[in-house]
Amino acid sequence: VRKGEAVRVGNLVVKVKKWSFSKGKDFQTPSSGNVFLVVFVEIRNVGERAKKVSSALQMSAVTNESYAHNIAMYFPDPRFRDGEIRAGQSVSGNVAFEIPREAKNIHFVFDYGGGQAIAVRLK
Repeated sequence: VRKGEAVRVGNLVVKVKKWSFSKGKDFQTPSSGNVFLVVFVEIRNVGERAKKVSSALQMSAVTNESYAHNIAMYFPDPRFRDGEIRAGQSVSGNVAFEIPREAKNIHFVFDYGGGQAIAVRLK
């Protein structure tokens, strides 16, 4: 899957609208040799019941040789708001991951659970 494509996983439709690299801000800066990967994601609930979404538990960035990077302690606005997405509603915003500056083969991964996951190739 590529950036901009909407992908259905379970009752959620996930779309990466854009992504960029950041050096952070104020006291929120990456470790030496790293950058923040900022991904603007939209998730729409096409089911009939509310679904809970957690960026910390369901989202990651995977780089070289399948190394997974979890959510960073950097929250650029507009921030993705975790929680319940009602039926027919959508939530969008930025999530950030700290990755090596030289990382290649970068994917945004959303894990719906139950063995259902999608990977969006960014770079």
